[in-house]
Amino acid sequence: MKRALIAVLGLLLLLLAACGEPPPAVDATLGPDDNKTLTLLPSSAAYVRLRNLSGAVQAYAQTVNPRGPGLRLVLLNEDLVAMYASSDFSWFGLPGVALAGKGARSLIAPTLTDGVRLNFEAALGHDYYLKVENFSNVPVDVEVGVAGFSPNPNGDFFANDTLALNESKTGAIEFVGEHDAYTLKSTGYLHLAASGAANAWLVADVYADAAPEADKLFTLEPDGLNCAPVSNGYFVLLRAHGNAAAGFDEPGSLQYTLTLDNASCP
Repeated sequence: MKRALIAVLGLLLLLLAACGEPPPAVDATLGPDDNKTLTLLPSSAAYVRLRNLSGAVQAYAQTVNPRGPGLRLVLLNEDLVAMYASSDFSWFGLPGVALAGKGARSLIAPTLTDGVRLNFEAALGHDYYLKVENFSNVPVDVEVGVAGFSPNPNGDFFANDTLALNESKTGAIEFVGEHDAYTLKSTGYLHLAASGAANAWLVADVYADAAPEADKLFTLEPDGLNCAPVSNGYFVLLRAHGNAAAGFDEPGSLQYTLTLDNASCP
């Protein structure tokens, strides 16, 4: 009997372990294009369940009373594994990077803003959670919301985008791990332009062609080597350092402009 009881208890423990951690106490549930205001005490967190989302989604948290910095936002999947995080209004990234408040090469300090946000691709039929943290020393009312959006189509990796002579294209790295790609259609000079501290994340790798085995010739960066002579057929791949961060399709975030022309490099 004792052995049978031990066996049953062991089976129950295995079943409980297989279920994973219990879900957090949920303070609100949001559906598509929804928002809600929550009150967070100092050094506290709230959990918001996200349901019935699909496609490109932007999640945000914004202090409304009083206005001021001091928020962190973490996206978790339905298994409660942290996916992305934000402690800045202009960029977000992998949790270990974003919550440190600096870039992969210690390039970026936190921006004192009253909002944080992040983008992700939601899979229909799956729940997600937002963990909203108030690490200020005062209670705050926080508006938490989600909204679908249309990503910038320029440079879509699977669209075989091109860049012709005397042409400029503006794109953005809007998802962690995203790569934008262009095939150059002329010889000339390639210029990479971007503004804002978050653009220290941006790099443009230039290859001899689009073949997987093609040699990487050089890398452009907004605040480093940002112009170089190029040839017809070169392949340009834009990404974030370490594929660890992303931003938004607006100046000051991970938005860039590529230009191919005959103007020689400075």
